[in-house]
Amino acid sequence: MDIKRTISAHPIWVIVILSLLTRLPFLFHGYGVEEDSYGLVLTAQRIAETGVYEMSRAPGHPVQELILSRIPNAPDFVMNGLSMLFGMLATIMFFMVMRELRYPKPLLAALLLMMMPVFYISSTYTIDYVWALAFLMCAWWLLLKRRYLLTGLAMGLAVGCRVTSVLFVVPLVVYLFMNGSPRNAAKQMFLVGIPALIMTALLFLPAMTVYGADFFYTYPLPYPPLPKVFYKGTVGVLGVWGCVALAGAVLTMLFRCKKLQPAEVDDSRRGVLLFAILMIVMHLLLYLRLPEKSAFLIPALPFMILLLHHYLVNEKSYAFWCALFLISPFFTSVQLADKDRGSLSSPLAINQVVAGQEVSLDFIYGPVISDVTKRINKEHFVSKFIDNYQKVNEKSVILCGFWMNHIELKMKQEKMDNPHVVLAPGMSAEEIARYQADSYKIYYLREQENYNRIKYNFFPEEQSSLFMK
Repeated sequence: MDIKRTISAHPIWVIVILSLLTRLPFLFHGYGVEEDSYGLVLTAQRIAETGVYEMSRAPGHPVQELILSRIPNAPDFVMNGLSMLFGMLATIMFFMVMRELRYPKPLLAALLLMMMPVFYISSTYTIDYVWALAFLMCAWWLLLKRRYLLTGLAMGLAVGCRVTSVLFVVPLVVYLFMNGSPRNAAKQMFLVGIPALIMTALLFLPAMTVYGADFFYTYPLPYPPLPKVFYKGTVGVLGVWGCVALAGAVLTMLFRCKKLQPAEVDDSRRGVLLFAILMIVMHLLLYLRLPEKSAFLIPALPFMILLLHHYLVNEKSYAFWCALFLISPFFTSVQLADKDRGSLSSPLAINQVVAGQEVSLDFIYGPVISDVTKRINKEHFVSKFIDNYQKVNEKSVILCGFWMNHIELKMKQEKMDNPHVVLAPGMSAEEIARYQADSYKIYYLREQENYNRIKYNFFPEEQSSLFMK
């Protein structure tokens, strides 16, 4: 059997099989490490119970919220499995885009996307990042096929997953004007824009109906320390070896550009290259404005790969850089070393305090293994919390902060309640004063005093106690 010929003949099946093999083992152990994942599941359950739309977080993510509301009590591996399927779709559509653009080795480009650590991890738990990217990749492919009405519908669905997907409009407009006359470009924009606006309006209509203009409101968050911003935007996205590979590939590309002749850049691809550059720059700026999560940079990944592929696919060193990208999810990671919400470390890990938090440089466990051990660790913490919560027999308030969604879902699944205890993510000074006047004791989980200060600009330092010391 000629394996190389088989792979060449069935590239989409290669993507499907590798997606299943690399994701299936990581679909268990809860809905992910993010509080938003558990918030999505709780929201889906409330929508199913009441029949009324509810946002999991502003400004709403209606595509995922409404789809999950159809399977509100599905186990973790089912909801996580949907992310796996959308990640698979995003990878397939990126392969089809690269093939449509007639780039050599489009399967290699697709595999690079599949194995980017932040994309890999996001396609194993209940969150909407890869859902949005899947629809964006569909829109990109449909645009190249000149199916403008369907492009608009796909864009509307992408915005319905994550509203920041609207950034796709800017490079799309530039691309249309670079590849046709102004009159044709305007017509094509109209054919794309009308279905995109209609689809977006329909998807966000429930949020506007229920919340009015407030559906866009969110409380301001403090800007993270610069070391954390840098980490999340680099190692958090690409992994340690992925950062090494990107640095090496960029240096190679810059060196090659000294020898690059104008004829080597096909005029038909100039619009595509500008498209890619605009998507990368816009998402970098968006990330720097609010650098909360590495996954905010996921939409830039296919375009980064396209640029590297465009300039380096025929370079001998490209195979080496690609190999580093492909192993990056599995070897070496930098992770939070926290006993409650951090990952487990290998014997070769080195711990160091950075920006006020202890981090672990692990030479064995890669980002994917670190993520799943983090999920297991958080599951254990929540189980321990519930054991202690059940033993409380006096009137108490426990401020749970970012643990609230995980705890609430776990208690709901296990049908647990304690009439003596009020659980809340946080409380204002007035709310806490009312409970104290009614003889409630105030407790908080570790680190959640900071959460309360950020959201309410208040925390009762001397009138509260740490729960689970």
